[in-house]
Amino acid sequence: MAKIRATPLLGTFVEITLDRNAPESLFPSVFSRMRALERIFNFHDPESELSRLNRSAGEHAHRCSLEMLALLRICIELYEASGGLFDPAVRAGAVSHQRRSLADLILTGDRARISAGTVLNLNGVAKGYIVDRACEMLLEGGAASVLVNAGGDLRREGAGETPIWVRNPSSPGELRNLGLLRSGSVATSAGYFFAEGAELPYVDPRSGRSLTQIPSVTVAAPHCVYADALTKIVLLGGDHHAALDRFGAQAFVQWAV
Repeated sequence: MAKIRATPLLGTFVEITLDRNAPESLFPSVFSRMRALERIFNFHDPESELSRLNRSAGEHAHRCSLEMLALLRICIELYEASGGLFDPAVRAGAVSHQRRSLADLILTGDRARISAGTVLNLNGVAKGYIVDRACEMLLEGGAASVLVNAGGDLRREGAGETPIWVRNPSSPGELRNLGLLRSGSVATSAGYFFAEGAELPYVDPRSGRSLTQIPSVTVAAPHCVYADALTKIVLLGGDHHAALDRFGAQAFVQWAV
């Protein structure tokens, strides 16, 4: 029988499922590691590494942790592959002459330098990155089958399979089955529970405006960090965007009717 543990993390509940022979000690160690990563990328914590990086803008190069450096490199990769549609430096409401982009980030060795006025928000990609790191840590720790589910951003590896359920945007209490996941990741972005007409936490970098109406976008990819980010690219660029092929992903889009 599988071993399952859950805890509040990453602004949601994180549930981890392991094979019955996996060491019990993996659960506390991986949850602890996920909390540590959450602290690194927390946009709202003034003591997080991300906040320190943002405060360095226009002043000095920030020496990055290995995890921050790895995620920033992934962000640059996604920014370039998406033609700028994925841009964690864009803030809602910034007028055009004040708008910054990820092009204002320069990595040299283990240091990151950002231009004055640039503010990075990694919320659109950090959760997927943390899920990937957790999954890899569990496999390295001796688990033969792993499922990490962070509120719909999930990755599974090893024996077995997991059904993929997504909400029906026309009736969010209803779930739809998209098939079975045997290996890889799935992430969903949607606006199910926001009030009609409300500004959603998704910004179009071409205009600097928050989106007010979006479909439900589910992306399957080998790694959760890419599935997470690609949902935002599909929201803006459609479900045939070239970045999907670049990262071995596919998208499923549902509009409310």
